[in-house]
Amino acid sequence: MHPYEDPNLSTQARLDDLLPRMTLEEKIGQLCMMAGNVDEEWLVEKHVGTMINVYEENSLRLQKKLGDGHRLRIPVLFSLDCPHGHGLLSSKGATVFPGPLALSCSWSEDHLETVGRVTATEMTYTGIHWSFAPVVDVVRDLRWGRVEETFGEDGFLVGEMAAAMIRGFQGKNLSDPESVMSCLKHFIGYSQTIGGRDSTETQLSQRQLRRDFLPPYERAFAEGCPTVMAGYQAIDGTPCSLNHWLLRHLLRDELGFEGFVVSDFNNIEKAVKLQKVCEDMETACVESFKAGNDMPMHTREFPEAVLKAVRNGTLSEEAIDISCARILKMKFALGLFDEKRYPDLAKRATHFGSEEHMEKALQVARDSTVLLKNENQTLPLSPKTRRVAVVGPNANDIFAQLGCWTYSWMKDSKPELRLENPIPAEVTILEAIRERGGDAVTVDHVQGCNIEDDELNEIEAAVKAAEDAEVVIAVVGDNRFFAGEQADRATLDLPGRQQELLKALKATGKPLVLVLVCAKPPSLHWASQHADAILCAWTPGTRGGVAIAEQLFGDHSPSGKLSLTFAESASQLPVNYNQTRGWHGPDHYIDLPPETKDPLYPFGFGLSYTQFSYTHPEVVNPTLDTDETLKVRVDITNTGNVACREIVQLYIEDKVASVVRPPYELKAYRQVFLQPGEKATVELEVPYKSLAILNSEMQWVVEPGEFIAHVGSSSRSSDLTPLPVEVR
Repeated sequence: MHPYEDPNLSTQARLDDLLPRMTLEEKIGQLCMMAGNVDEEWLVEKHVGTMINVYEENSLRLQKKLGDGHRLRIPVLFSLDCPHGHGLLSSKGATVFPGPLALSCSWSEDHLETVGRVTATEMTYTGIHWSFAPVVDVVRDLRWGRVEETFGEDGFLVGEMAAAMIRGFQGKNLSDPESVMSCLKHFIGYSQTIGGRDSTETQLSQRQLRRDFLPPYERAFAEGCPTVMAGYQAIDGTPCSLNHWLLRHLLRDELGFEGFVVSDFNNIEKAVKLQKVCEDMETACVESFKAGNDMPMHTREFPEAVLKAVRNGTLSEEAIDISCARILKMKFALGLFDEKRYPDLAKRATHFGSEEHMEKALQVARDSTVLLKNENQTLPLSPKTRRVAVVGPNANDIFAQLGCWTYSWMKDSKPELRLENPIPAEVTILEAIRERGGDAVTVDHVQGCNIEDDELNEIEAAVKAAEDAEVVIAVVGDNRFFAGEQADRATLDLPGRQQELLKALKATGKPLVLVLVCAKPPSLHWASQHADAILCAWTPGTRGGVAIAEQLFGDHSPSGKLSLTFAESASQLPVNYNQTRGWHGPDHYIDLPPETKDPLYPFGFGLSYTQFSYTHPEVVNPTLDTDETLKVRVDITNTGNVACREIVQLYIEDKVASVVRPPYELKAYRQVFLQPGEKATVELEVPYKSLAILNSEMQWVVEPGEFIAHVGSSSRSSDLTPLPVEVR
């Protein structure tokens, strides 16, 4: 046994023994990641060390061929996008949790950690070691196609959600055979799009980058995330994967990041063919590596280009050694040299979608929905209800419920796939309503219209069903054609004939309940005025149908809060609550109706089936000295008749600052579950350093003076109580 094969030695000692044994070609191979559609003999020839989108029997075969077959038996690292479950294997029963945006609306770190843990275990049974998650992009334009993959618009909340998911993915130790390595993406500012268009050049000032987009990365690094994915886009004219300032100066020199960087898919080729900053692939490969990109994703030209550059003196072998060591270090950390962690298909068969995992998915789905409107207590449905009409294109579409990075993204023939892959755990909203209503409730179903086109017109039939029912449940929103990469939108309107359908249903005079199954916030200007209740379910996952049915019938109360702001329409964008103050404020469009001055539903907003009173708010230490922790207390009482969770939020306002900053910013939150009539005192804490501002010298400093602590149920000023604080 060679020293590098001895698990009792330190990682550094093992690296020091392994690297000198490797040829230059073998070291370059460790920097390569390829998809499974590449000729296997080429993979062997180039000593490829990482694979993407390869799992189960295929990863087992390639691990034995590329890893066990390597003369030094260097294991292969297998990777996949799994941001809310092992979604690409949901057709085989993997657990799919609500999408990332939905998860963030739970405001629950426990739930995010659970999602990471369950996802990690199911990934490992199929031979995957590395998850391209969490996404820590901070949303700024709701038209952007990838809003669903994010944790919303607030960097603090994004960071807390990401940190919790990382804890779940990585467990107590990466060497645990049921842990996976996490990856932050997309470094950095990828969501700061132009016009909501994906992968456009990011226009970011240094202040915006450091104030709004960098903090989630810093929080995630503190939690031990060892890898970063460079974004598709350019910043200040330089593609992220070729950006020396970004990947070396900011990431490594300033932040002290010691892990490795991977590019997004085919970034290097795009630098040549689309962004046109390099004349050929050879140049792009070398420049990307020199900039600090350790591993290009799926770039066949990379090994030859880098090998040539070392031999002609353009690159040093020492630089190759450094990047190779970073990657090998993580393979050691994952225990791949000691336990090959082959796919365990027997465990996959018994653990995929297990009763325990599905129960957790249901619990998370319950807490991720957001009740936006409930006029005259339309919800929950009365126990006396005997007939309901369930209409809308998403009422019976499991694919819309599953959301991003699931097998629904990969298939075009939905009905056929549904028949070929019957999964009992996957329950649509319609199926769940019928199951929950049982024999006591007649459920009539009409689809009404499509989402992606105007071809289906069953509005007349839907109206007939509504007229015969006591309540209409319209399940509307969007689907996979309206979310994801290359799926940006010019408007936020409900696509297809959905708006026409809703107006026709409302005209029947029957109570109209909207259930939104959507990847991102649609425009609900009309619905907010005319629907009797609106329940936003986002993409609720495998057990989302059951969770929604439970809430409609009152078995559980919705309790989620928005992690981003709903706009009245795309004309109002941007609407994130934490914008810096402008001269004429957010309502300066002279051609928008007065009622659209404010966003429709604010960040942090969410109703429930009960009411909470906030009383006796106080700052425990109204004069705050250096390095003290600000403490705010408030009594929360459930004054209604339903047991429920409330999410208490604390925002901080700086009365006078040396630079312009947002009116106030989220700095703490707590959740509390209360029975009817129960009261609890909630204490929220804000560390002194969290009051810091990025001054004109780009230094984080706490400026003494008067601050205001705002405590309440949402970011809307009318929901907050201001409390003065003197900071020394």
